[in-house]
Amino acid sequence: MTEKSGDIPDAPDQLPPWEREKLTPTQEHERMLKIFGAYTGFIAAGVMALVDSRAHSPSITSAMCLWIFSLPPLVSYLLLDYHVRVRQKRKKSATRGIMLATGFGLSNFGIVALLTAYSWVAAAIYFLLLFGWPLLIREVAGLGWIYPNI
Repeated sequence: MTEKSGDIPDAPDQLPPWEREKLTPTQEHERMLKIFGAYTGFIAAGVMALVDSRAHSPSITSAMCLWIFSLPPLVSYLLLDYHVRVRQKRKKSATRGIMLATGFGLSNFGIVALLTAYSWVAAAIYFLLLFGWPLLIREVAGLGWIYPNI
């Protein structure tokens, strides 16, 4: 079967990249540390920028509060990820998931609150895209290895 035909590959050697490359727990932790560490740094920088801006509108104050409350769960996730992935060699943890969901939820609501200070339309579009982008990323990542010409 050729790659150009667009058919679903049935050979076992044509597995998706995440199945082909087996990462050690330390490599998985390093990958997640880079991704979520950068996001946590972005939120921390946003808090510092809002503190320094001396803006006092209610939505900007709300955004700053939400971002401040999102930092402890995000940092806790980064610290707990090492213990769960590397030391305990587990891929899943309910506590880690709750921390990540809380941190991302609060920080994204903070972004929505910040956007409302400038445009309600932009805030509504961003809020709707919070649910749309993960679905699109899932589809593209899932189909990208099956149909390489997409």
